[in-house]
Amino acid sequence: MHAPIRFKRSILAVAAAFTALAVAALPAATAGAEEEAPKAAPALASGAYFNRLGQDDDSLVDHLVDLINGTPDGESIAGTAYHFDEPRVTDALIKAAKERDVKVMLITDYNAYENEPEVKRLKNAVESQDGDSWVVRCPARGSGTACIGTGAMHNKFFLFSKTGGSKWVVSTTSANLNEGSGRNLFNSTYTHVGNEALYDQYGFYFNDLGFAVQDEKYYENHPPEITGNTKSYFYPRAEGDTVTSTLEEVACPGTIHVGMWSISRSSPTKELRRLADEGCSVQIVAHHIYDQACENLTKPGDGKVTLYGFREGKPYIHQKNMLINATYTGERHQVVFTGSANLNNPSIRENDENVLRIMDEPRTYEAFVGNFNAMANEADYKATTEADCKKLFNGQES
Repeated sequence: MHAPIRFKRSILAVAAAFTALAVAALPAATAGAEEEAPKAAPALASGAYFNRLGQDDDSLVDHLVDLINGTPDGESIAGTAYHFDEPRVTDALIKAAKERDVKVMLITDYNAYENEPEVKRLKNAVESQDGDSWVVRCPARGSGTACIGTGAMHNKFFLFSKTGGSKWVVSTTSANLNEGSGRNLFNSTYTHVGNEALYDQYGFYFNDLGFAVQDEKYYENHPPEITGNTKSYFYPRAEGDTVTSTLEEVACPGTIHVGMWSISRSSPTKELRRLADEGCSVQIVAHHIYDQACENLTKPGDGKVTLYGFREGKPYIHQKNMLINATYTGERHQVVFTGSANLNNPSIRENDENVLRIMDEPRTYEAFVGNFNAMANEADYKATTEADCKKLFNGQES
């Protein structure tokens, strides 16, 4: 495996510092000039992005390409990909490396490197430069294809030292960089700007992925940290369940929306059932729900969990989101959890995964809820009984 350069903020900041110095060295506008200088475009802001429902849609690819194209000379881009098979993204990264001297770093799941030509095309192009940019894959360990865990390298995030006029940009998504699950299914991206500490946390995790030191207790050895209005979680985790402990901190009344490709874990689905019985509105859009989760979610009680799904052959959900508007940790909050992790066992115990919590960012919360409601409206069935859940959601562990 190609050994990556140590990824830490001090290295990445060098390019940004040179850029800042260059800008500072520019002469000031001459007093009394006849024409005013054009106003700069507004800097990139934190926010949510979604592909259009029910279409073969490039919206999330467009957003990523915009971020890459907006990275100025001498800055850095670090990315992770479970799948990497989007030629436009490859083209943009090659252009950034060759024409703007942007340091490009990409880590992929072992299988992406083996099976998807765009990975090798990017590697051959950027590593032919000066050795500063690189592409690596996770090693194969038995049936595992992850860098840190024993399952898959399932992350899908990109880090930009500067892009769109904003520094320290973290962009995490549910969308794979391929047509099958990236553009044809319902996905989401959240991009956060200006939080240097969050950028560092993702950077250190990226570095650990690059060095591929297996650690089944990665979560325990690198516990979540709060920075500003965000909290970052990195997996695998050996014991406990993050979603369960989160839901144990929720008090009703309130609303909980779960948009998830796969749901199987027992303890968080029991908590969702409990919260429904205690007066919270609990709604779920999913593709796969495992049998035990079906039993927990549809157990008779005082409340109701509403389950929405899509029949085979239709575009379906590939997101990994949980939205809370209720009393949480003792106070009323609007909370978004998003990232790469499904509500299944591999995502927490085996895979390399990331989850980001965003607290009290109303525009982001409302965007995620609006997207959830749009998916629920597109869904072509609704289940409230255990039998319907098991029949319609084709429950499986995956």
